[in-house]
Amino acid sequence: MDYYELTDDTKTLPNGTKVYRIRATLDFADIKKGELGGWVEHKGNLLYPAWVSDEAKVFGRARVSGEARVSDEACVSGEARVSDEACVFDKARVSDKARVSDKACVLGEARVLGRARVFGRAIISGKARVSDKAWVSDKACVFGEARVLGRARVSDEARVSGKARVSDEACVFGRAIISGWMRITRR
Repeated sequence: MDYYELTDDTKTLPNGTKVYRIRATLDFADIKKGELGGWVEHKGNLLYPAWVSDEAKVFGRARVSGEARVSDEACVSGEARVSDEACVFDKARVSDKARVSDKACVLGEARVLGRARVFGRAIISGKARVSDKAWVSDKACVFGEARVLGRARVSDEARVSGKARVSDEACVFGRAIISGWMRITRR
């Protein structure tokens, strides 16, 4: 379904990728026909009724679908997927083969990369990083400068914050709070 068009307004990203500003061609959700959106490299980056707004960019083989929203100065690239009702905003980045789905949010200057998965109602914020094959799910929050990496899992209502690191095959769940300089690993 063509619900948006690529305008003649283009910019070249630092990596040399050319992206196009989008414009809605019909009313849908909270978007009005004629409304300018963010930037995409090609039509395959955005599937109905997802939307990219402000100065946000989606490029490479990345795809935003469902009712997902990417806004502000956020960036979705590589082969990343943002779907369902997920949101990526502020200066957040989702890249590589990472997946953000359900009602999860990535915001601030957070990064989700590698083959990481963020789903459920999870929130990744601040300067937090979720990478490798790590999962953050349910109502878990990772914020501050925390890192979740390797094959680690953070779920339920767990909180990982500060400069904490959850790595290897560690699992943090329930209402656990991992903060400060704590390191949770399992080999």
